[in-house]
Amino acid sequence: ISIIPVPFIAITSLLFGKIIHKRFIVLQETNSELSNITEESVSGIQVIKLFSNKKVNEKLFMDKSKDFYDAQISLIKVWGLMFPIIMFLGALSTVLVFIFGGSMVIYGEISLGDFIMTNQYVGMLIWPMMAFGQVINHIQRGRASKKRIEEVLSQEKSINEPPEKNFEFENEIKIKNLEFSYPGSERKILENINMDIKKGEMIAFVGKIGSGKSTLAKVLAKLYPLGKDFITIDGKDINDINGINIRENISYVPQENFLFSATLKENILFSKDDLSEDPKIYASMANVEDDIEELPEKYETVVGERGITLSGGQRQRVTIARALAKNSSIIILDDCLSAVDTETEEKIIKSLRKETKGKTIIVISHRLKAVKEANKIFVFDDGKITEKGSHDELVNINGLYASMYQKQLIEERLGE
Repeated sequence: ISIIPVPFIAITSLLFGKIIHKRFIVLQETNSELSNITEESVSGIQVIKLFSNKKVNEKLFMDKSKDFYDAQISLIKVWGLMFPIIMFLGALSTVLVFIFGGSMVIYGEISLGDFIMTNQYVGMLIWPMMAFGQVINHIQRGRASKKRIEEVLSQEKSINEPPEKNFEFENEIKIKNLEFSYPGSERKILENINMDIKKGEMIAFVGKIGSGKSTLAKVLAKLYPLGKDFITIDGKDINDINGINIRENISYVPQENFLFSATLKENILFSKDDLSEDPKIYASMANVEDDIEELPEKYETVVGERGITLSGGQRQRVTIARALAKNSSIIILDDCLSAVDTETEEKIIKSLRKETKGKTIIVISHRLKAVKEANKIFVFDDGKITEKGSHDELVNINGLYASMYQKQLIEERLGE
């Protein structure tokens, strides 16, 4: 009689466990949304201030906070209801022992020792069952967390990589009839791209915004999946070389400059195993040495998150110094000097050519004056290469490049 409530304890734990599982998933999702908007609000505080969007952002934050609060309360209500029921069922077993066992002792059907022993045995049985409810709660929370982790871990790789091997760029990169669309999109970003890039050359990609220049640079760094026989490096298909090995040979400076919240020295020597090397060499090549020397703590100056304490031009030049410190065979500058004036950009590129002899430099720039010294200039328009050649050759063609160059010269003269 006394163990009749025991099965109901197990049933209650299982039923409430399923509800806890569902509500904990909702809690995690709302917590994730709240964390995202909090992080974005802090990172984008300048944009919020500039657009006087404080009230709208506050309302959005409060709405997400309310969703998180409601999800938390919803879970706590189930949790608060589950344990009183389990406690009641556990206490009910003890009550049944006293009701039926007490009368049996009075009438002499069992001894007092039997009664006490039975009560102790029931307690030893009931308390583990009640603790099982606590275990169920933790298991359901763990299952919900495991499901979210598995969503990430179960994602298929966009690029099937071959094994890592020692690889060093020695001769040339050949691109033949390259066509490329971003994963999940049918729109062709690059179409019928053909070019040869030999080691030691300076190559320039120019053209209108959105013409595919940066996309080609990312494809060369094997950041996106690509079909066979489009790109070969030293005669090997890019798909037959591990992406890590390719990127070990590339120093890539993207458009969006990112610096860690660390010292300038640590940022510049990020690719190094230790910080014993002098960062001044690379800072000088990137034309940022004078700016750093003016800072109170010089190379030990800690920059804020994403390098917020530096100006846009300083951040760009520090990221170039970081790329140069990697000492790779190929240097890709993806429109990374837009925040500096034309003369400084031209000076930096000339310095790079002088100090990095034997290395391949790929420059993506909208300022044509900065790429005049390039061995080859490829003009992009709507994902295609419409013109190619040296600066003088392209000016004489009197096509898109010549038109862009003349326009920039006029703008420069008007600016003076």
